[in-house]
Amino acid sequence: MKTVIRLDKVSKSYTLGEKKITALKEFSFEVKSGEFVAVMGRSGSGKSTFLKIAGTLEKPYTGAVFLNGIQINGLSQKKICKIRQKKIGFIFQQYQLLPEYTIWDNVCMPLYIAHTVPDKAYIRQLLEKVGLWDRNGDYPDQLKWSTVYSSV
Repeated sequence: MKTVIRLDKVSKSYTLGEKKITALKEFSFEVKSGEFVAVMGRSGSGKSTFLKIAGTLEKPYTGAVFLNGIQINGLSQKKICKIRQKKIGFIFQQYQLLPEYTIWDNVCMPLYIAHTVPDKAYIRQLLEKVGLWDRNGDYPDQLKWSTVYSSV
């Protein structure tokens, strides 16, 4: 199987006041095509840092990050953004909707950015799956999130 994500001896630290916090120290990891992976650990163990680095949202201080065999460490921010746009999807712990756009436009936003015309039938299907088709013209602050259920 092809390796889709590989981190090789990645390290990352943060400064909190006068204290240095090591989130990852020479951390190596890989995911092969078709694998499902769960990231678990106690608070402060480096889970979010790992996910940010693997998702190209942050750069490690040391080590190498590979996506589909391409080392991304030395790439320009513009190239990394293009890779992220086409190859990586995120599901955030808190919803990351843009309040000035409708639910429809929030779902289509990555396609708009990529200058791609949304497949209206597919977007409708996605919104129906999560119970939001009838609310697609509403804005995020108009939704009552406690009543939205998903079968995805």
